[in-house]
Amino acid sequence: MKRIKQVVAIAASVMVFAACQDTNDNQDQDRIANENAEVKNTHYVDLNTGAPVDLYYDADSRTTYNRDNDRPVEFYINTNTGDTVYGKGRFVVNGYLIREDDGSFSFDDTKVKVDGDELKIKGEDFKLKIDGDEMKFKNGDYKEKRDGDEVKIKDGDKKIKKEKGEPTKVKED
Repeated sequence: MKRIKQVVAIAASVMVFAACQDTNDNQDQDRIANENAEVKNTHYVDLNTGAPVDLYYDADSRTTYNRDNDRPVEFYINTNTGDTVYGKGRFVVNGYLIREDDGSFSFDDTKVKVDGDELKIKGEDFKLKIDGDEMKFKNGDYKEKRDGDEVKIKDGDKKIKKEKGEPTKVKED
């Protein structure tokens, strides 16, 4: 009788272990499928054509291009975030576009000014200016200036200077 209980206990343990292992395998397969689905669903839509588009960004010209035809894409939608992005510099421009009579999109001139490489956006509470490698942002007491690898931040009484992402000076008044 004791021997039968041991065999039953061992058999039950093996079955429980096998069931758990099968569940883990299924969970791993589901996780891998979900990760692959997330990668496959990472895509963009050209705002002016409404067509899905495969993009690449040229940092030298600060321009986003359609990989299929090598043409610049002015505005596109990141379908993962729902953000509308300006292809020249990859700036999120939600709420700063208008639809023209011909169906194309352009900046709302009352909110955004574009002059060559210079982009200025004025919101209710902030100002943003981008000119080449230089970027300035102001929101209340917060100011940020970026020029290449150099960043200067002023937040109220605190000033921070960074070079290549590392703080080099921190000053509090």
